[in-house]
Amino acid sequence: MHFSSVYIAIFLPIFAQFVAGAGTDGLTVGWTSNHCDGSEGKLEHCDGGCIDFRGRFSIQTFDPTGPGHCIALYQDADCSQQVGTVLNQGLGSCLGVNTGTPVLSFACYPGNFC
Repeated sequence: MHFSSVYIAIFLPIFAQFVAGAGTDGLTVGWTSNHCDGSEGKLEHCDGGCIDFRGRFSIQTFDPTGPGHCIALYQDADCSQQVGTVLNQGLGSCLGVNTGTPVLSFACYPGNFC
């Protein structure tokens, strides 16, 4: 019983901080492989901002409170030349990006609309 109390006292604040940091928009990260492994990119908020995707080939989103995300893919680095959109469930699901064109950036939006 003591172990459980200590475990909860240590890890509950860490989990709460992660959820609070995600806010209502969730978090997303790019990976260097097609299956959300390899080298991990910077963890970003899924709030519609332009996210660098150079050297990345898959996207993973995390949202403990929401139903999913709309991800807009761009062939340039400043999110101005869109090549497609895709819905991602957000619960740690992986999206391998293969559009047939370079994808240098993306924008992630909370919910099902870009």
